[in-house]
Amino acid sequence: MPALEASQKKLSHILEMVNSTIKLSDFSDLDLKLFTPLLEGGVAIAYISTIILVCILTGLVQRAVFLTFRKLGQRHINDIIVPYLKMINIQFAMYAPLLILRTLYYPLKDILGSFLCHYINYAEIFTMFLSQYQTFFITLFRYICLFHDTTLLKLDIGGPKTVAQITVYSLFIVAFLTSLFIILGSQSTVALQICLGNYVLLYNQSGYELCNKGNGFIQTMCHLSYATNLILSSNLIESYLLYKCFTKIKNQTESVKSMLNQAAYIQRRRTNGLFISISVLQWCIEMCNLIFFFIYTIFFLGWNNSVDKFFNLYNVAFAMIIVPAFYVSADSNFRTQLAKYGILSAVRYVLKN
Repeated sequence: MPALEASQKKLSHILEMVNSTIKLSDFSDLDLKLFTPLLEGGVAIAYISTIILVCILTGLVQRAVFLTFRKLGQRHINDIIVPYLKMINIQFAMYAPLLILRTLYYPLKDILGSFLCHYINYAEIFTMFLSQYQTFFITLFRYICLFHDTTLLKLDIGGPKTVAQITVYSLFIVAFLTSLFIILGSQSTVALQICLGNYVLLYNQSGYELCNKGNGFIQTMCHLSYATNLILSSNLIESYLLYKCFTKIKNQTESVKSMLNQAAYIQRRRTNGLFISISVLQWCIEMCNLIFFFIYTIFFLGWNNSVDKFFNLYNVAFAMIIVPAFYVSADSNFRTQLAKYGILSAVRYVLKN
């Protein structure tokens, strides 16, 4: 059994290098044969096929979103959404080939080097946090413009455009710092260990320990970053801000009722109601995704290589397809199609236009 003996020697060498407490006797012959995190056979074909499908759907959704924004013209809120979309599209263009390469080659460090392994690991977490935070900052921008417009005038900040620029800078800075300190203060992620060729260290490990590395300052900042991530991505504050914004919009509609004819008033209420319904649906989907993400990351990550890869791909699809898809609801024609003819007709309208 030369192949098995080679795996045993390789494993013993790695365990000595990392000074691990894991012993060679902890591994069965089957473990040694399945030593690398590469996918094989039908699982590999299904995974690569899913990556291709995600790329196609991402292209369709992102195209529809940018065409919608072009049709609507310049809006201050676009100053927040467009830089975010450009950033995640750039990251995805670099990341999609790596998803396939991870399936076919191990370790990637031999091709990319250790520095790029660490960069890719950070870029993954940064982009994920950026996606989790962006709806909160967009809602915060709407709340400030609706409720504190007079304060903005008194402070001479420069109006909604300046507020939008401050908001998008805040989004990127908060995502950058929280992802940085969580990485510095926590154990290496599964993706990083695989990229560096240390997959053996994940043997018999499930879950992911946070904020257990570094000095006191790093661990404190890691805990603060983790708390910030929970608060911003949990949508709890966002739900309150949305409620206040929806109440304000409803009151504004009622205040101009006497100036509108019956048809215009009914149409305005219907449009506002549909906008609120879509926003609530988005909030619910993001909340369910957050719960699923934390449960899997804390309790199951590292337990099964194949499932981990599909979980990671699901996160990519959520950030690149599901969340951006809600932006097309800004088009009133889309909302009309949705209200009159249903979701399929609305989707066909978006794809054709």
